[in-house]
Amino acid sequence: MAKVVQLNLNHCAVAQDLLFQTLVEEKADIAIISEVYKDPNTANWVLDSKGTAAVWVSGRLHISNRAATHVSGFTWVEVSDMRIYSCYSPPSDDFEEFARLLENIGASARSSRLPVVIAGDFNAWATEWGSKKTNARGRALLELLQRLS
Repeated sequence: MAKVVQLNLNHCAVAQDLLFQTLVEEKADIAIISEVYKDPNTANWVLDSKGTAAVWVSGRLHISNRAATHVSGFTWVEVSDMRIYSCYSPPSDDFEEFARLLENIGASARSSRLPVVIAGDFNAWATEWGSKKTNARGRALLELLQRLS
């Protein structure tokens, strides 16, 4: 079983440095990252077109496939017989932009023959994951996840 870390770096250089140190100390295999500080431009780092969502995979695992096109708001890798998505939707995106992002993620996930893991910072609230209330983004995300099973 792969050891996975998921976090939002808030475009912070120190947070990204600490992430890499933590990955080494914890012997993590995969990091799902939102609001990346900068692209380290390594083969085990896959970034979306905006440079805000990334997946890092340790050298212990082999990336068998990766997002072929650079779309905005999410990216994915296939590793250890699963497809792993990293997603980021800034709170400044209006609901229509958010809905388009979810449509694109859904279409991509449905094209996978492997089990799918979708994670990231959607800036969506839902009581299902501990928010005090559910907002429109949270409902839309819950509906997507339900359609994807």
